[in-house]
Amino acid sequence: MLPGPDQIIACPKCNRPLRCHTLASGNTFGAVLWSDGKQVAPMLPEMPVVSKCGHCSAIFWVEDAETLGEHGGYAPFRDKSADQVPEDWKICPVVEHLDTQGLVEAIDMVNSVDRLRYLRVRLWHTLNTPCRDPKSPGNFDMPELFGRNLEALAGMLDETDEQERLMKAECFRELGRHSEAIWLLADVADNMKWVAAQIESLAKVGNSKVSRLAYPSN
Repeated sequence: MLPGPDQIIACPKCNRPLRCHTLASGNTFGAVLWSDGKQVAPMLPEMPVVSKCGHCSAIFWVEDAETLGEHGGYAPFRDKSADQVPEDWKICPVVEHLDTQGLVEAIDMVNSVDRLRYLRVRLWHTLNTPCRDPKSPGNFDMPELFGRNLEALAGMLDETDEQERLMKAECFRELGRHSEAIWLLADVADNMKWVAAQIESLAKVGNSKVSRLAYPSN
């Protein structure tokens, strides 16, 4: 993994500069895939899509922000002229992922179906983060939020779409609706059967916790 130059953007609300980290290159070596679709790849970290301004605390989508320029980057490939930038670019806040509360706030504000779906998936993954640590009690410290979000997400998913059908089955399994999950997994595309089989096995034994998936052997 090699870091790319930081993109400097302007907050759409206050117009002050913010710093977005980028990657010049990355890979999925050592990646772990979870049943909720979350991939944890140490050499290919997920960059924020929606964030909260470090100056004014406004929630914004990165793609909506104006790009002001770039700064820094991996030394052998860095354009030295890019070092001649305003001082506030060098010390401006870094764009970070929203936490649970930020995602809830963003969901209440959004007016796009695609963005709402992204936020609900992101909230799902965030609430499942403790479950990825065996020492943690899991997402059950916020059961109402977890359940409401998954019910709403499942209602947005199209069962005629193979990937969405698989996602909906996992939503049902984590909601404890195991028989419905198994029914949805009865007929999936061949290239997805290795995922479906593992989710079905968990549902059949009444397991509702997000689980690490085993990649198929070559």
